[in-house]
Amino acid sequence: AVHDEMLKRGVPCNTITYNTMLDACAKCYTMGRAEQVLRAMRSASVQPDIISYNTLLYGLSQAGDYLKAEKWIKRMRARGVEPDEGSYTALAHAYSKAEHMPGIEHALESMQESGCVVETARPYNALFKLCAKHGKDQIAEKWLSTMQETGILPDRATFLMLIKASTKAGDTDAATRWLDEMQQTGLRRSEE
Repeated sequence: AVHDEMLKRGVPCNTITYNTMLDACAKCYTMGRAEQVLRAMRSASVQPDIISYNTLLYGLSQAGDYLKAEKWIKRMRARGVEPDEGSYTALAHAYSKAEHMPGIEHALESMQESGCVVETARPYNALFKLCAKHGKDQIAEKWLSTMQETGILPDRATFLMLIKASTKAGDTDAATRWLDEMQQTGLRRSEE
């Protein structure tokens, strides 16, 4: 609607205006419209940037639409835009929302193999969230090790999900160990 009105009035669209429209679509969960905006962007010879793709991927992650998220990751690569931490975080969260553990693991492996610079635990937290929900403490511990081997430190959310996964799996000793480790790093159970 906004895009059509801008075109009708002869208002030129640039990357910023298209990204703003993509953001609105993602926040309103109108992902079909977001995909149309991205296609219109390319048709208008405006090159989507990493923000354009990550905004679309974020919306798809909220919908749990990992199939479309995978498709758009491939498209962005084909168009010369390399996925970054935000791209892989969105992909992992799309799989998590759909409760597709092998998909999350594949997304994390792809991220590691790509050489993408990862500075936070956010992509991994998608996996830890699903592990917490289903008490998969062994999978969580394996991926925590992998994450730490790459130099990424667990954040507050990571520890809370590890505690929940261990508790749900019936391993209160591990849950207590995670709580102690979290407190030793200076993190608290709740934000104060």
